[in-house]
Amino acid sequence: MPTKNNLGPEEKNLLAVIGDSSAFRAKFGGFYDSPFKKEIKRLSVAAEASPDPIKFLLGVVKQYNAKYKGWTPDKKVAPGKMYAMPTPNEPIGDRAAGFMPSAEKQAKAAALQAKIDAHNAEIERLRKARLAAENAKKAAEAQHKKVGTRFDEKTLKYFSYIEKNCSEYLTAVRATGRVLYRGQYDSKMPIFVGYPRKNRQPKDSDEKAQKIYDENLTIMGFDALRSNSIFTTSDFNQAEGYGNLYAIFPKNGFKFTWATKEADLVLDSVLVVTGSDSEDKRSLFYKYEDYVSNISDDFSSFEETESDNNTKQFNKIKKMPEYKALESSIDKWDDVDYYDDTEEEIRMSFIRVGKAFRDFSAVVPEFKKIVGAVWFKKNIAALDKAMKEVANKKSVSNKVEAEKMVKRFGLLHDNMVAALKSGHEVCVLGEYIAVDAETYEDQIKLYFLKKDKPVKK
Repeated sequence: MPTKNNLGPEEKNLLAVIGDSSAFRAKFGGFYDSPFKKEIKRLSVAAEASPDPIKFLLGVVKQYNAKYKGWTPDKKVAPGKMYAMPTPNEPIGDRAAGFMPSAEKQAKAAALQAKIDAHNAEIERLRKARLAAENAKKAAEAQHKKVGTRFDEKTLKYFSYIEKNCSEYLTAVRATGRVLYRGQYDSKMPIFVGYPRKNRQPKDSDEKAQKIYDENLTIMGFDALRSNSIFTTSDFNQAEGYGNLYAIFPKNGFKFTWATKEADLVLDSVLVVTGSDSEDKRSLFYKYEDYVSNISDDFSSFEETESDNNTKQFNKIKKMPEYKALESSIDKWDDVDYYDDTEEEIRMSFIRVGKAFRDFSAVVPEFKKIVGAVWFKKNIAALDKAMKEVANKKSVSNKVEAEKMVKRFGLLHDNMVAALKSGHEVCVLGEYIAVDAETYEDQIKLYFLKKDKPVKK
């Protein structure tokens, strides 16, 4: 803020208080505005000419901030109040005099302050020059756009190739005035041709959920899956959040899948894909958990009894594959999660325990005696029932579940016009051409999104 060199720090602080006042800024504008600077300069000159600069400036402060109060030596301080304290009219004592800078130092400080003010003035001049240059650049760019020289021979060859090889897709593009976009960090090439990677691993979705999702799509005759496609959308704001923005032009013969009911489909759990009631799966889990707990308790009792009675025989039993299978299946049951696992996975985990229990009981009679005839029959009956349920579900329910999923998300593998209009995520399978959307933004709009193609000049 420009002030005269001989104004003290209190006067300068008061000028800052004036300049920071909302009423002052409303009247004279911001710090860089000319009226603001002129008024501050006028006030600083008037303060310097005043017999009491602080009193003068306090009067100006009160014009713009009625709540501001300054302290004077004859003013009593009210309890709990604070007042700005100007320089008191107090003679400098002997101790303070020792800290008083010499006339030579004061002169040097004034000279340095003059240099600082000169540098600030130069900075302000350069700021204005830069602003003027930036405005001139924008004006030149606007004129450049009007000239129509954005198409060169190289670009037109690329676009002619796209027009020839992506005609199926371009029909939908020209009908909607939209294109698909994709953001990716692993490429900075202006134009490239690509093909989706196989067995793509999900970043935001659950791996098991994606596997079930893709299996259901395959059952329903979809080709473009989440694991074999690139993810695109006509909503460029969504796409650019994933990296460098490219306009995508799938070549003829491409396949695609999109969801009419989900703009950005994230499969963060199996439950999202299956739509199963977690309470139903919880009940199923705990039903089998009772059987596994009984088997595990009996297995622990057997191990304890055998190790106490006949260590040599028990060591032989522990080497048996049936023993290892039962021990392993019980341990793996602890990893079952009724929220993320499907009903089939829960049943299969129990079936592994049940089969291992049956096989171990057949080769080690001592274990069957510890279990007891009643519980042995109950465990085997539960195993048989679970196996039948899995067999029946595999034979009749796979397509039913797939149909439910497709209907729930509103999945389609046709109608690219609707897909482009929706702005939803579109999974694309096939060879494609990617064009840097920032570099070629205007060319793409003129060439592909307008009915009349531009004429090369």
